[in-house]
Amino acid sequence: MARDWKTTYSASAAAAQHQATFTSAAVAGHGLVAIAAAPATIAVPGDWDEHIDPLGTGELSMASKVAAGGETSILWDRDPATSTAPRTMAAWVESRDDVGELVGTPAGYQHAVAVGGGLDFGDIVVPEDGCRIYVAVSQVDPGSAWTPVWSGATGEDVLTAAGHGFEAVRLAVASQAAATAGNYPISVSGLPEGAVCQAAVLILAPGEGGGEPPPAAETAVEAENRLTGTASSTWDVDGAGSTTIQGFATDTSFARGGTLSVKVHSPSSSWTGSIYRVGYYGGAGARLIDTISGPQTTQPDGTVDGTTLMASCANWSVNGTWSVPSDAPAGVYIMKIARTDNAALASHIGPFVVTNPSRKAAIAIKLSDSTWYAYNHAGTDPDDILAGRSIYGTGTAASFVFDQGTRAKAVSYDRPLVTREHLPQTSFWNAEYPLIRWLERLGYDLDYLSCAMVDADPTLLLGRDVVISSGHDEYWSAGMHDAFTGARDHATQSSHAIYLSGNEAFWRIRWDSSRRTYACWKDTHDGALNSSGLYSGTWQDTRSMNSDRRPPALLNGQRFRLNGISAYALGATSAHASSPLWRSTAVAALTGSQTWSSPVGIVGFEADEPADTSATERPDGLIRLSQVSYAVTDMLADDNGNIYTLDGTYTHAITAYRSTVTGAAVFGFGTVQYAWGLDETHDRHPGGVLVSTPLQQALTNLLADLGSVPPAYPFPSGLVLPTAVALSTYGLPDPVDPDPEATPVYTDLATVKAMLGKTTADDRDDLIEAAIAAASRMIDERCGRAFYLEATATARTFPARDRSWLDGDAQSIRVDDIGDATGLTVETKVGFSGTWSSVTGFEPGPDNADLRGRPWTEVVYAAGWLTDNTKVRITARWGWPTVPDGVAQAAALLAARLYRRKDSPQGVLGSADWGVIRVSRFDPDVEALVAPYILMTA
Repeated sequence: MARDWKTTYSASAAAAQHQATFTSAAVAGHGLVAIAAAPATIAVPGDWDEHIDPLGTGELSMASKVAAGGETSILWDRDPATSTAPRTMAAWVESRDDVGELVGTPAGYQHAVAVGGGLDFGDIVVPEDGCRIYVAVSQVDPGSAWTPVWSGATGEDVLTAAGHGFEAVRLAVASQAAATAGNYPISVSGLPEGAVCQAAVLILAPGEGGGEPPPAAETAVEAENRLTGTASSTWDVDGAGSTTIQGFATDTSFARGGTLSVKVHSPSSSWTGSIYRVGYYGGAGARLIDTISGPQTTQPDGTVDGTTLMASCANWSVNGTWSVPSDAPAGVYIMKIARTDNAALASHIGPFVVTNPSRKAAIAIKLSDSTWYAYNHAGTDPDDILAGRSIYGTGTAASFVFDQGTRAKAVSYDRPLVTREHLPQTSFWNAEYPLIRWLERLGYDLDYLSCAMVDADPTLLLGRDVVISSGHDEYWSAGMHDAFTGARDHATQSSHAIYLSGNEAFWRIRWDSSRRTYACWKDTHDGALNSSGLYSGTWQDTRSMNSDRRPPALLNGQRFRLNGISAYALGATSAHASSPLWRSTAVAALTGSQTWSSPVGIVGFEADEPADTSATERPDGLIRLSQVSYAVTDMLADDNGNIYTLDGTYTHAITAYRSTVTGAAVFGFGTVQYAWGLDETHDRHPGGVLVSTPLQQALTNLLADLGSVPPAYPFPSGLVLPTAVALSTYGLPDPVDPDPEATPVYTDLATVKAMLGKTTADDRDDLIEAAIAAASRMIDERCGRAFYLEATATARTFPARDRSWLDGDAQSIRVDDIGDATGLTVETKVGFSGTWSSVTGFEPGPDNADLRGRPWTEVVYAAGWLTDNTKVRITARWGWPTVPDGVAQAAALLAARLYRRKDSPQGVLGSADWGVIRVSRFDPDVEALVAPYILMTA
């Protein structure tokens, strides 16, 4: 039971922030204590507990935390009201395995006068055995370098932070172990006679670290975040970074074992690329994974499309690659590229995603990269990269000007990402980064997806506990919309959804085949269809040019309403106190007319209103879980999403509903910046404390109720580890149980209706569902097998004759499709009158079938276990583990065509121009899709 290390920090710089680097990375479960003095106010990080901060002539701050593990520094920030605070600073930090949470009442003295050159703290009351007492004294503008003499405590360190001619700070720290509860008299002498000081006393309970190693990590993310991170002063950049070195990656996602290629403009020197994984890492925010290097390169001018004015640097040459390790942890990554002649001149490539295709995590977070790039104004001149246009207007090195007349109509990912320079509110670092820090801090099982990934492969959203839309998720393609709808309504692999975002799914974009560019003409602003003839305005536009209208409200339960850069508090009333969302929070205690408000800024910078404000665009069963209203001037949007300068009352509410098809729950938080309440580290922080324990607890409660309870260690102090409750306790009705006699189908109503161009419910939905069921069974019949997984294991018997074969020293028997080998049993008997005997040591085959998403179709054992008279009885869950993509597509296509033929039972259609047309009952498209799955014996 002892100290791990201690360190001091002093700086005379008139800085807005001060960061002390630890002697070594913090150990999970050990106690960290930070004591700092400055001539102005001090703000500690949100994951630290500041216990006492007497403010007299300057401030003395005493804070502590139980380490999550891997912390490498502490960052003291400025007070929002003082632009240069905390100016100079003197600080002392230690790590111990024998201190924990605060006990007793800390004592602070704002204007302690050193009468006779001393201070008497009296009897310090220690309430329990094994505590530790910390005492500190500070003075601004000390007349001399006084040396304290402590009585009843052991002096630790005395240090001075020199000022700029004035406002120097001197700090003295002492501590004392208190083996037993009782009174501990402490005093200090040796101070200047009559000096006015700040003083404070803090008592910490015994810690639970005790030098014991933490328990085994429950998730890969938890294990990853126990590793030592890299201080943000090393990996981060300001804005877009240096314009003398810029670059981009050739894709938004890279699988383990793949190759990341980059194109870097570095005309003055060669360069290095440091690859970091973004996470929590004890507050450091990222961890160095690897480094690469590249040559001095002058890239050519990019190109501008004459029709859309889209800027692209796709013609730049690749001059750096990174071989992604085969064991690289899945996550969000950045690459910091820096000049070798001056490492301070650096910028970021990314963020981009590294994936592990061999497994699906319980939670999938879709990044808002299509929106980062919509606001990206990187131009084509590599030496003046900030001079360019986005689909909002034009930018320069000095500023960005919103101008509909100069905007581009398409977006390229093939250029440096400079959005953070002038428009940080819509970059990754504003609201997505703090969400990731929080979720990784708690160790959730996480995957990350880019917009292009979701558009290309909607199955990435299937079978999750939760899929999350994050941040400013404004630009969506039809494929992205279909993927989220399909995940909600999938018959066998539906996923819950949380929209921790605002202004989401707002503009329709159209990817090119490479998914490196997309068009967004913004027909809603122009009031007419663009020259391509393919609509790309807001999804909710009510005008006839939007022939595929899909109001976001029907998907997320929210309607975009609050535009511009705004900052409001999220609020709740006693009407919401009983919601399980708010259990273990201050909201749960509200009664009568009481209300609760979060810090200002959580609702912003853009936000939605609950969809129940519309009579026609509200999901069935939508409920509100919070509510607050404000009078707003010049910031409200109209229903088409064209005008953003209306006045009126704005209402924010967290909403929820359940899919009537699958029971999947959808929660809409209706704001870009909910994550500001989860973690203090992000761009555009206004100062002060934004982290809100009720907001942290609410999201933790919700994720638990949707199937993801975070690991128990390390769980943040001040929160309650939730036990999951049923969604029905939210007031969300349980879905109607399907007919137990019904056989599963291979597509869903929403997918087929989208094929048919239907977006709303009507009285023919039952006919479409009948067509889906018929199509699914027709596919079973054609393929000679079923593609659903039976709910329970059942026994089937197979004769060995004509089904078995020898392969070396092994003998196999062909069986029906086995979709799940859990609890698989095999028995044999010989002849009709024999008895069944269990077989052990067998293997299902073929090898790796499950990794390829296919069933096992044989059982393998040592040669000689089967004769022509042997019967084999197998108990298993029969079918396929998941419906193959080709089968799902075939079922949707066939169902749509069956529905269209409902009025032509003889396969005859009519046309005024063509006359009678006979329609073939043999569908070649469906046949092509299911051909790979047809059993040869069928």
